Amino acid sequence: MKFHHILAALALSLAALNASALDIEPYWGFGLTGDPLVSGIAEYNYSDGSSKKLVAGRGLGVLIGSEVFSTGPFEFNLKGGFQYNSMSGTLTTGEERSDTFLYFPVIASVYYDISRRFSIGLGASYLIKPTYYLTFDGEKESLNGDNSLGFTTELRYVAIESKVDSSFEAFYVLRYTQNNVKYTTYTDTDGTEWDLVENAYDDEKVRSLQLGLTLRY
Repeated sequence: MKFHHILAALALSLAALNASALDIEPYWGFGLTGDPLVSGIAEYNYSDGSSKKLVAGRGLGVLIGSEVFSTGPFEFNLKGGFQYNSMSGTLTTGEERSDTFLYFPVIASVYYDISRRFSIGLGASYLIKPTYYLTFDGEKESLNGDNSLGFTTELRYVAIESKVDSSFEAFYVLRYTQNNVKYTTYTDTDGTEWDLVENAYDDEKVRSLQLGLTLRY
């Protein structure tokens, strides 16, 4: 495990230990990247004219984190988790194929309460180990991207407020994240990793509009 992986995991652990509440957020991301390019994200075309696409930024995700500290109308929040999307199909030749895009986001945000229920947030989006997996007839290979630092903006609405006898809260979340991922290595079906030629693939533009529900315990 690389140093920045350890650092991110340590930061999340310290946040969870020192914070007064734990946040768990399932969400769905809508990929805004556009049409798949040569950068590895796939497109299936069918004989009936229909198609299916694997778009960076689209998929199911879960974030776990906490409020690290707050002062006045400001709150600093740190969370991390995973986002995953996959599709599969059968080729006309009969072989099975599946394509998956997976990464582990860490998000650090500062929120500002603009009213009793609404907050806006701005911060950093850090993608750890973004990877495109292709499985063809049982054989798996992958394009491996460098970790990517980007930004995030967020609108948060308090759906359930805490009470005197209960600290539980729930928030609706609308978030936008933007990162660029550069593919640098390729792992073949034997598990051997190879360095890619510079600019062999276009950068993956990970643009994600996310709808989530944060549960704070």
